[in-house]
Amino acid sequence: MQSLANWIITPGIIVLLFLCLELGSRMRSQIKVDPVSVGGGQLVTANFTLLSLLIAFTFNLALNRHDGRQAMLVDDSNAIRATYFIARFVDDPNRTRLRKSLHEYANLQLDFVQSNRFEQESLIFKAKIKRKEIRSIIVDIFPTLTNDFTRRELISNCNLMLSYSVKMESIFMAHIPTRVIFLLFLYGGSSMLVLGISLGPLTPRLRFPTALLSALLGMALATIIDLDTPQHGAVKLQNANLLSVIADTERGD
Repeated sequence: MQSLANWIITPGIIVLLFLCLELGSRMRSQIKVDPVSVGGGQLVTANFTLLSLLIAFTFNLALNRHDGRQAMLVDDSNAIRATYFIARFVDDPNRTRLRKSLHEYANLQLDFVQSNRFEQESLIFKAKIKRKEIRSIIVDIFPTLTNDFTRRELISNCNLMLSYSVKMESIFMAHIPTRVIFLLFLYGGSSMLVLGISLGPLTPRLRFPTALLSALLGMALATIIDLDTPQHGAVKLQNANLLSVIADTERGD
């Protein structure tokens, strides 16, 4: 359902922008004065200049956050893998307990990455419980370790894993404010409306370039939304590293 919704969003935005253009063209007939002669061209330029700046800044913010999520996902996966690997030097039954908890924790992280923002809040709570369980196991294991290298590496990798996990949750829950998205759509619609008023009867003759402008603007706005919701849509995060960790922990490698 989410994928279907995302595929509907892009055409919906394009159609909405095109309708704003058509509405502006029809409003032109109600205006007694020629908009171009009273500075309509400057108003169109100002609208699209401001819109382009808003899109550029928001797109950059969304792209940086998307890249940050991807990098943090890789770091978290590598930290889980490293902790799981060092656990092989721990004696049973603690080794089995720790590895089982790490496998379950990796699955929780995968569920978190693939879920929407409303489901993520409950998964964060589950992850906190699992992290507390892993800490408890480490506390039980630590007195039984006689090798200083194993002690140092186990504590270091475990702390690194828990730190990355908390950071990943924070960056995944950081989204572009709804107010900013609404402002982008408002300026996009108003810009197309003003353009339609300025073109007036020329709009039918310029059907292709105006339709192309609506499509490009709509795809830019839809891409920003996709980047901000990487769990679904056209722009997704790559989970291959985390899936590999889950497969390794399931086999007991």
